[in-house]
Amino acid sequence: MRQALAGRRLPSYRERQEVITMRATVGDRVTIHGRSVGMPERSGEVIEVRGEGDEPLLVVRYDDGHEAILSPGSDCEVRHAS
Repeated sequence: MRQALAGRRLPSYRERQEVITMRATVGDRVTIHGRSVGMPERSGEVIEVRGEGDEPLLVVRYDDGHEAILSPGSDCEVRHAS
């Protein structure tokens, strides 16, 4: 395992922080990864962004049809719409 990581540069704290604070816009896709073993991932589309600044709230319509307000955390992945 250690040899597999040899030669790879791990991201700095600042680089990891930039991933966490990525901004989402209407139309982007979000995936919430399960926080523990056995928890499924949830995916959906951002339909509204509420608030401004570093921590806006996202209104997400999940693939199963329900809508919820999301405050993205480290378990959230944002994929920008093309």
